[in-house]
Amino acid sequence: AIMMRNLAKNKAMRPITRIWLDNLDVATISELICSLLRLEVSDVAELSEFVHQRTGGNAFFVLQFLRMLQEHDLLTYNLSMYKWTWNIDEMRAKTKNSANVVD
Repeated sequence: AIMMRNLAKNKAMRPITRIWLDNLDVATISELICSLLRLEVSDVAELSEFVHQRTGGNAFFVLQFLRMLQEHDLLTYNLSMYKWTWNIDEMRAKTKNSANVVD
């Protein structure tokens, strides 16, 4: 907040515009995951639902959550299959005790 006020006071700066981003729905998360993992919508349906449940659709948390899944080897690129793979049950088990990212 302080930085925003300081920027607003600076006359050389352009006016600051706030952008409101609503939470993403499951379909949008699915499109995002398809784009990132280069898979079809039908391939990521369950993963998209899971990510939506854990993040509440918050666009920033969706990307962080996907990154966390990859860092914990819950979302991995399978070199022999040439595609991203995951085990949704393992994801649920290993993240069930974690607080929802939105909380």
